[in-house]
Amino acid sequence: MKKKMEALIASAKILGLPDIDLDYASDFLANNEYGVCCQTIMTQLYENDVEIDSNIYILISKIAKELCLPLSNYLFMEDLISEETEVSKRAKLMLLENL
Repeated sequence: MKKKMEALIASAKILGLPDIDLDYASDFLANNEYGVCCQTIMTQLYENDVEIDSNIYILISKIAKELCLPLSNYLFMEDLISEETEVSKRAKLMLLENL
């Protein structure tokens, strides 16, 4: 789980999520607050209207399922899916390694 969360944070950084949000998420992760970490990243990606690709959505889905989150807690992330994003080019391999 921790590697998946680290991959999600790294992807959010590449996509340009503000450092303050990344710092909060990293602090939650360091304290094993996986659910709060995941929710922080998802909420901030959505509020900042940051496009994600299908690989990031798949990663979010896998994390959410491991955390036993209902679909309604992350389905809204589908609104952000775009064909290609910056993270697609630089992080696709990293994401695949951590799935």
